[in-house]
Amino acid sequence: MCAKNLDAIKPVLDGLRGLECWYVNAGGSAGSSFSLAFGRRLPRPDPLKNPSVSEEFRLHEGEANLYVWCAWRLETEDAALASSDQDGDHPVNVIKRLQGLALDSADVSGKALDLVLRFSNFALRIFCDHVDPDPSYEANWELVLERRLLRAGPGFGFAEELRPVVPTRSP
Repeated sequence: MCAKNLDAIKPVLDGLRGLECWYVNAGGSAGSSFSLAFGRRLPRPDPLKNPSVSEEFRLHEGEANLYVWCAWRLETEDAALASSDQDGDHPVNVIKRLQGLALDSADVSGKALDLVLRFSNFALRIFCDHVDPDPSYEANWELVLERRLLRAGPGFGFAEELRPVVPTRSP
């Protein structure tokens, strides 16, 4: 991981501070993977068809959306509450506690770009454990903004892409 890439990520993460996590998409066939929608609700160019998510989420994405494909743990100062290692509904129910909370800080560390997201009483630790060759997914986490995509992994990989402007459909 070169310092230039780390320099590109930190200001973006700093810009997330104070944004509310208004939707947590977790569970079902996604296994331990999940996504968090932050900030303003932006109309999707093409609404989602998945009936298991709320209508609001089918019609809108966040101004910032974090997709986590790797190992993670949600904790408080005193206890580890849930992790990607657990089966069943428990980790899904616990990670959904982030919905409605504002992000206090987001930090990235190490060559693999592990993340720590801090909310009022919680810390979400994201451990970038997908490495070449043959990772189970080509990214550890992805941060999708209105015009940018930041992707960590596999291994020490990092990519940044500009997203095209896609007009939204009129109702």
